[in-house]
Amino acid sequence: MQPWFWGFDSAQTSSILAAQLASPLLAVLLLPAASRGRDKKAVLIRLSVLSLLAGSGPVILALLGAFPPVDHSALFPLMVAIGVVQVTLIVMTSTVGASMVADIVDARAVATGRREEGLVSSVLSFTGKVATGLGIWIGGLLLTAIEFPTDAEVSAIDQEMVDRLGWLYGPVLAFLYLAAIFALRYYRLSRHRHQENLAMLAGAEDQG
Repeated sequence: MQPWFWGFDSAQTSSILAAQLASPLLAVLLLPAASRGRDKKAVLIRLSVLSLLAGSGPVILALLGAFPPVDHSALFPLMVAIGVVQVTLIVMTSTVGASMVADIVDARAVATGRREEGLVSSVLSFTGKVATGLGIWIGGLLLTAIEFPTDAEVSAIDQEMVDRLGWLYGPVLAFLYLAAIFALRYYRLSRHRHQENLAMLAGAEDQG
């Protein structure tokens, strides 16, 4: 998206990526305050909403004419900042998601009496590979649908095609985030219930 939609050259794109190296540190600093005393499900939903806004918002606003245009001096520093926010949110959501999976493992241990970390890890690994493969395949289909050129120079792509790319990227990304947020509604493990599970596991270990 950077070179085609925003018109950034390779040096600018590299600067954006370099700035994002600060994102993991920001995530480490912000996550404790964002999650303290709250259910992980609620935290992850809020972070996902923010990720949706940071990911799709600039593109959609640009298409609607409510964002600095490509030749505006404020665009590059603004996108550097947004890029840092995007990666920070990715790190935070990934961390909370991994913690929720660990809580599920504990809940399964209470329900079955067995630790199933290996099984859960295998399922996650498999579904991740399937999701990656499907994402690449569907992305290729969508680019084919808008007839996006595969061998053209950035400067040779007309504005109409750039707008098509934006209208493809922004709404599709928003839809995927909304689907993930909807799926989170079915996560039933609360903070209180997890504490109960930990107490039951500790009691079982003491008895053993």
